[in-house]
Amino acid sequence: MDKRRNSSPPQLIRIRSPETTNKRRRASTFLNTVKIKAGGAVNFIIGGFHQPIVYEDKTKPGDINVDDTTTTTGPTPSPPVPLIDDPANRIYRGLDPSLQPLDRGSPSAFLQDRVEVVFFPKPGKYLVICGISGHFVNDGMYGIVRVLPPKDDEAEDEEEED
Repeated sequence: MDKRRNSSPPQLIRIRSPETTNKRRRASTFLNTVKIKAGGAVNFIIGGFHQPIVYEDKTKPGDINVDDTTTTTGPTPSPPVPLIDDPANRIYRGLDPSLQPLDRGSPSAFLQDRVEVVFFPKPGKYLVICGISGHFVNDGMYGIVRVLPPKDDEAEDEEEED
């Protein structure tokens, strides 16, 4: 039996630039729950200055130490922006957005739009936050990836044959 027919494409989470959306819409873009099967992946489609950080199963937004920060290390923005750097239960930390290529055109602009893909091998409820401190603390930019146990493909195949 071809097991690929039961697989689904990776789920998408879009993170939009705060400069192009209002606060309510920006928060609602991130305040969602995505459901995938264990062994699946989530594509984080990032537009603008954001940093996805994924925390282990059962981590809650209040568990994040927002005082544990580092700053952006790229040439801009100036002054540097605080990034959340709480390693407790962290399983993925996205790229520092200040290190993305700078367009040397006129006017110069960051080329920050990108896709970061995170694999989730085990069932659970994973917290995803925007690591830009102000986005998480002030704007509530977070979401949940709910990873469901994989279905028993053999049992599914037998049911379909009946």
